[in-house]
Amino acid sequence: ELLSEDIPYFDLTTSILKLENKPAKIQIFTRDDTVVCCTEEVLKIFLKLNIQATLFTPSGEYIEKDVKFMEGEGLSMNIHAVWRTCESILGFASGIATHTRELVEKAKESNSNIQISTTRQTIPYTKKIATKAVMAGGAGIHRLGLSESILIFDNHYSFLGDLDNLETRLAEQKNLIADKTITVEVKNREDALKVAGANIDIIILNRF
Repeated sequence: ELLSEDIPYFDLTTSILKLENKPAKIQIFTRDDTVVCCTEEVLKIFLKLNIQATLFTPSGEYIEKDVKFMEGEGLSMNIHAVWRTCESILGFASGIATHTRELVEKAKESNSNIQISTTRQTIPYTKKIATKAVMAGGAGIHRLGLSESILIFDNHYSFLGDLDNLETRLAEQKNLIADKTITVEVKNREDALKVAGANIDIIILNRF
């Protein structure tokens, strides 16, 4: 799907210049100090078009600037077909991984036990790549989507009237909650103290 988005029919430029069957090589370098990510996905793209990988670096490796970390050999029409797609995936994912690593390192300077985690707020259709990149950069996952955790915002409990009614509703649904962690976001100190006295596992204070 990634390749067909960029080359739905054929590569007109390569075809016009009659370069389809020339032997070619693709080499990928870092432009800056980088935590590389999604090299495995690029390797799969190589294999789909019979490009033989001659150098491979796994995701999560920290590579200094101007260092070659992937290389492949194949026909020029196939090299040109994958070039931009591979570059885009690596640039997007490695950028996230590198910035994540920088954030984790800065945070741990203040608190060695701190945990940096991503939310589900990603660009649509990029979640798998973005999540892998965050993990490659040394951070964790707070929430991937709506289905695996209970995260209650004020726009949820406002329908119930107030926070007191929220605790009542959760008690009613206790059997359905099972082993799920319950997280509630609050907007002020008073609400935080009120929730702290309820059967809540995690309180989010990021609007303070």
